[in-house]
Amino acid sequence: MNPRTTQQAFDAYETVRHRLPDVRRLAPERRALRVRCLDDIAEHFDVFLPDAFVVLNIVVRAIGGVPERVAGLQSAGTKVLVVTNVVG
Repeated sequence: MNPRTTQQAFDAYETVRHRLPDVRRLAPERRALRVRCLDDIAEHFDVFLPDAFVVLNIVVRAIGGVPERVAGLQSAGTKVLVVTNVVG
């Protein structure tokens, strides 16, 4: 792993920014929203890709409310596919 300072990480992002989608060009009428939980925006997405660690759980314990939120998304027809970068 290559530890970086916040500034180094931001600088690395800026070097590849030109390869990323320009959200302002793709959806100029869209504005940032403040949402209370995923239920507020779920209807706009077909799938959610949460990271397993620190988003869904910490060590071996689920974060409070996560199992219910995932079940709610799934019962509404939204796919929830858990991703991780953990090896093994």
